[in-house]
Amino acid sequence: MNCQQSLPEDGLDLCVRCGTHKRGFAQAIALGPYAEGWRRLILHLKAGSDRIVAGFLSARLAEELRQQPLLAPNIITFVPMTARERRCRGFNQSRLLAVGTAHRCGLPVARLLTKRVDTRRQSLLGAEQRRANLREAFRAVRSSPEVKSESVLLVDDVFTTGATAEACSQALLNAGYREVTVLVVARAEGSATSR
Repeated sequence: MNCQQSLPEDGLDLCVRCGTHKRGFAQAIALGPYAEGWRRLILHLKAGSDRIVAGFLSARLAEELRQQPLLAPNIITFVPMTARERRCRGFNQSRLLAVGTAHRCGLPVARLLTKRVDTRRQSLLGAEQRRANLREAFRAVRSSPEVKSESVLLVDDVFTTGATAEACSQALLNAGYREVTVLVVARAEGSATSR
């Protein structure tokens, strides 16, 4: 199971999306469903730059990463925003989560991606529209021979259809990074979230 989508039958090991086309990321790991407590925490984090919530969520992400013995990322990065998006919100919640997680795990964190264009809000779009909305939106900041051995952990707040994770992962793979794993706070069913 790559994306943690709940499956209708016990005998299945891949959802329709992961089973019908190759994902850019190796797997996506979520702390829990985008419901109740996780949802409230994420909305609170996005509503204002609450460092306490960011710290709590980062600690939980770091704990989850340490409990995944097969994951050994060389570097942690985050889903970027455009300058306009950052000005509107005042901060990048994915960056806050990545920095906190990296600090707690003793791993380097770096801005490996840039978002080149302002896109429509993902929460307003269906699965196909989300992919189209993000096509060519992200680009890797650097590409050099040394990145080929690097395994990247991409941190974000919510995983819904995987369009954002996929677009970011593909940009990193195109730049030569070896592998991308996605770590998020919550996994949403449907499309009622911001990513």
